[in-house]
Amino acid sequence: MRKALSLITVVGLLASLASAAPTCFDSDARNQEVFTHAGHREPPTKPRDDGGIIYLPPTRSRKNVDLNAMMQEVIQKEMTTTYNQPMYLESLKAKVCGEDEKGNFIAHCQIQILSRPVIRVIPTRQISDDIICTTATCTIGFAKSVSVSTTHSAEVSLSITAGAKPFGIGMEFTTTVGYGYSNTAEESTTLSYNFDLVRGEAGYIGMANAEVSADVRVSGCRCNSFICSIQCSSSGPTMTDTGHHQAVILKNGIPRGFVSFIFTS
Repeated sequence: MRKALSLITVVGLLASLASAAPTCFDSDARNQEVFTHAGHREPPTKPRDDGGIIYLPPTRSRKNVDLNAMMQEVIQKEMTTTYNQPMYLESLKAKVCGEDEKGNFIAHCQIQILSRPVIRVIPTRQISDDIICTTATCTIGFAKSVSVSTTHSAEVSLSITAGAKPFGIGMEFTTTVGYGYSNTAEESTTLSYNFDLVRGEAGYIGMANAEVSADVRVSGCRCNSFICSIQCSSSGPTMTDTGHHQAVILKNGIPRGFVSFIFTS
């Protein structure tokens, strides 16, 4: 009888522990993993730099975290560059005006740099659905592939034509090794982020990054034959496009940036 009672007691104790395990609500369970303390997964308590992304654990004292300001500070401290305008212009002209895989080119091509390339913040954006903790404590695990896009990536941009090579030729990082540029105006990366919340805390996961951007004007004639090129020399430019040449700033091949839980309550 004592053995039977002991077994019942143990089973009851396990059941009570299971029912007490903290849970949380996440409206995008397909792309995000949710863990509880019962899973024995300990979230970090200090910022973690994986070589590109810096993960900030949310704390009560950091409820008003400004990822944009933090990203700007990294730009100022780590992303000093030298700028060689003639080399940048020459490389940009070769990439934009030269013949593509379909034989198209810009005849009598002229490129004007309207603003020299500048490294700036890609503002913080929400990369998760809303999250709220509904029990005493919650441990949340977020694992997802996200795209980091330049601010003008949705436009018909010179980034699509030129790629990042002109930046790499015309701008050299001088203070920190490992920095480079994405090949297009968009770069994908996989995030892995764990953190704790307490009952009633709500918000979302935000991300801020950096880009290099220049405003450029291109003029000439869109051609695919030598005859077209001859005609362009007499008729003059038939097109003038103004656009953004942009790329995402990378460190060790990963978009440089910050990820943090942003409190809304």
